[in-house]
Amino acid sequence: LLDPTFDLHARIVGQHCRQGLVETLAVECLGYGQLMVPQFVGHVEPRDARPAPGRQECASRAAGRIAMATWRARASPHRVESAYHFERRRSENLSDMHTDRFSTPLGVLMISILFLLGGCGYFQSQSDRDREAAKWPEDRLYRAAKDRLDGGSCTGALEFYEKLQARYPFGVYTQQAQLEMAYCYYRTEDEAQSLATLDRFIKLYPSHAHMAYAFYLRGLVNFGRGYGLTDRYLPKDPSQRDPGASLQSFNDFSELIKRFPDSIYVDDAQLRMRHLRNVLAQHEVNVANYYMRRGAFVAAANRARYVVENYQQTPAMPEALVLLAKSYRVLELEDLAADATRVLELNYPNHPGIEEVRQTVIR
Repeated sequence: LLDPTFDLHARIVGQHCRQGLVETLAVECLGYGQLMVPQFVGHVEPRDARPAPGRQECASRAAGRIAMATWRARASPHRVESAYHFERRRSENLSDMHTDRFSTPLGVLMISILFLLGGCGYFQSQSDRDREAAKWPEDRLYRAAKDRLDGGSCTGALEFYEKLQARYPFGVYTQQAQLEMAYCYYRTEDEAQSLATLDRFIKLYPSHAHMAYAFYLRGLVNFGRGYGLTDRYLPKDPSQRDPGASLQSFNDFSELIKRFPDSIYVDDAQLRMRHLRNVLAQHEVNVANYYMRRGAFVAAANRARYVVENYQQTPAMPEALVLLAKSYRVLELEDLAADATRVLELNYPNHPGIEEVRQTVIR
């Protein structure tokens, strides 16, 4: 049963003294849930104007109860609150309980699942995006790829470049897109795809305005081809690697300088060719040393002579002359050995290999 004294509004709750209706005020409560009777109790006259019997007795009893309730309220050490504040605090507690229910990990998980399920309809799948991008015109595909390339996302740019090449193989943006695709493949360390794209571009558009860049980029791809992850962080002699990529890069830069001598890429190509020339010469010397250790003196002499004839003014030149002179002495070709020694003494008079040649003894 509900206690009518907890209602926020005063209402008629009973009858006293022969139809005399008592109307209560808003109830008040003491601390710790103790209820206090109203401080004022009125009465309503009966319907008939005649005074009811026992009126004074009822009034005296009511006055006694009021006095007792007032004394208890003053004697209580707790703060007296109105029914309105009591109901408000109870509603806040219920609200806190409702909030705590959703602040638990299970509640957070439930809310997250509902949010994800509700938001799935707003996200497109990859197949839907591909079908939508397939309907784009040529200029929009190229702009999307170029924006991603300018933003540094070569992988994202390649996605739109490939769609552009597939849909518009003979469009106005196709030629420029092939060059930029080759660059993106180069940046993503896909040398094979980059070289294939450049070879196709050079073959299909031999008179293109940016043909110099195509040769330069192909030289760059071959220049770095063959370097692994360890070669980038650990020091290693580049002449110990396979010289195939270095030789191809040297030929690409040489073709660039020959066909486009006024290109802006010529200066950088010349510097790279100088480095590649030194690497190739040192590689030949390394092979000649190997043949000397194995006793293949003819092969060693041929390798050393190739360096003298093709890689002059390189750091490997004096060592090649030393190997050439020693090989001729072992082969008992004294005239040729003397010529090689004389060239060595004339160009590198302080080289320690001169003394090695003189001490070479045939057994």
